Amino acid sequence: MATNKQNTMALILHRRIVWICLPLLCVFLLNLLYPRVDLLAGTARAIELSVKAIPLDPDNPHNTNVGGLRYIEGYQLDADDFRFGGWSGLRAHLIGDDIQYTAISDAGWWLRGIVGKAQAKLHPFDPKAAQVHKSDYDSESLIRFGQQGFLVAFEQNHRIQSVSRIGALSQRHPFSDIISGFGLSKNGGIEAMTWLTPQRGSLFMIAEKGQDSASTLPAWVLGTDMSVTKYRFKPPHNYAPTDAVTLDNGTVLILTRRYTVIDGVSMKLVKLPSSAFNKNQPVGDTLLVGGVIASIKPPLNIDNMEGLDAVRMPDGSIRLIMISDDNFRNLQRTLMLVFELT
Repeated sequence: MATNKQNTMALILHRRIVWICLPLLCVFLLNLLYPRVDLLAGTARAIELSVKAIPLDPDNPHNTNVGGLRYIEGYQLDADDFRFGGWSGLRAHLIGDDIQYTAISDAGWWLRGIVGKAQAKLHPFDPKAAQVHKSDYDSESLIRFGQQGFLVAFEQNHRIQSVSRIGALSQRHPFSDIISGFGLSKNGGIEAMTWLTPQRGSLFMIAEKGQDSASTLPAWVLGTDMSVTKYRFKPPHNYAPTDAVTLDNGTVLILTRRYTVIDGVSMKLVKLPSSAFNKNQPVGDTLLVGGVIASIKPPLNIDNMEGLDAVRMPDGSIRLIMISDDNFRNLQRTLMLVFELT
């Protein structure tokens, strides 16, 4: 029969094992949820994507209509590359019969590919990226600039960078000096931005945070003369803007999303008519309130949708392309969804 001394020693040994193993278990679980290493390391490379076609409605694949949208196609994307994920901005255009997309991650990486195809390419946002902290490349929104270039809005280190093409060195855009006076919080940067006209004149921006007692968010229109017009955007209740796009007729579509532990993720697409941006507004911030044209929530296939763009097809129809940000977490997915605007 074991003595009291033996029992005590066994108890002490057991506790030591627990205290040694518990931190290791925590590290394992954290790595499972946040499996990232040095995201800024590496150079441009071609990658093979895992492209899994998914229905909008897993319970009824024939259900393709949701509000003012018709589901065309969708894919769950993955890649055997630690830099893949975190896509927070998206732009797309037609190349022949294909839709080419360009996405940017909140870790400073470009992704370029064709919707529905496995071949893609990763590029570092800036050749100097490995020399700086990851927070300097926390991108939130993306728009076209020039023939092949882009403007990218970053948060934490709030600024707008311009690139003449993917792979080129970026430059600080003069808009950066303007947004520096907006009083943006560290993690509440320019979450959505879009040119208000196809000629890329005035630039519309919405902040991620800064909600007031009326549940509105600060928004601005920056003119070509660097003038600033203030607005307040009222998103759907408990939803936050993640991207925006302007259609040919001046209508602005704003992608908004919500996350709760109980309900999971959901999204609403908001429509603002061009008339909402009244150039002769009275003194004070004009309120922007749009109409919801589509709502998507579980059990429909949805995740943390952050990127949105629109493409005019040869038949005149408008395709909306959306991409989700998986936050580099194994429990989330990268989805690319394509809808027709009805």
